[in-house]
Amino acid sequence: MMAVVSHPLILVTGLSAVGKTHLCDGLEDVRAEVVRFGSLMSDAIRQLGERGEVPLSMLSLEIRREIQRRVFTEIHQRNLKKAVIIDGHVLVEQGESDLLAPGIPHDDNSTLRFHGIVMVLDNPKNILLRRRKRAEKYEGLTNNLAQLKLYQEVYREVAGYFAMTNGSFLSLLDLEGAVKEDDPSWNVPRQMLRQRIEDIFKYLKYDP
Repeated sequence: MMAVVSHPLILVTGLSAVGKTHLCDGLEDVRAEVVRFGSLMSDAIRQLGERGEVPLSMLSLEIRREIQRRVFTEIHQRNLKKAVIIDGHVLVEQGESDLLAPGIPHDDNSTLRFHGIVMVLDNPKNILLRRRKRAEKYEGLTNNLAQLKLYQEVYREVAGYFAMTNGSFLSLLDLEGAVKEDDPSWNVPRQMLRQRIEDIFKYLKYDP
């Protein structure tokens, strides 16, 4: 039987432009604080004297790791008091190269231990369409369909690794067929994400 968890930590992850942030914006009524890992990273970058708008991929690995450590500490402190849902990337595309770097690294010294991970997926064609529609926002990220398909497969494997090493639940939320691109509300997939998170809370016996 799953032990009772005082304050769950849930990760919602997926490729850039898959729609995870849009989904997380509809979680106001969920029994947890929703935090954007990227926004916390930008704040930490400014605290180090760097420009907040500098892409993570442009920073040295040493600075990047220090920023991630600071963000880990802040999220951990918040999680001591309440349930937290993180909107973040397990991998980060390195500009127009073929490289992927850890977005939320996981190692034995990490202060973050996830109780649930929701991996958001979609047809790579839909992801590509969103990237092209908002080219300025996604500038520098791949617009190669075959590469997007491969990235999503790798992302899925990494999410599975996170679940195994954290001993956490893993839920795959496939948006294909659930999202109509002319519907800005995204009500159906938002309800789907909310239900996945509530299911994780249920099995964790979380009752704030």
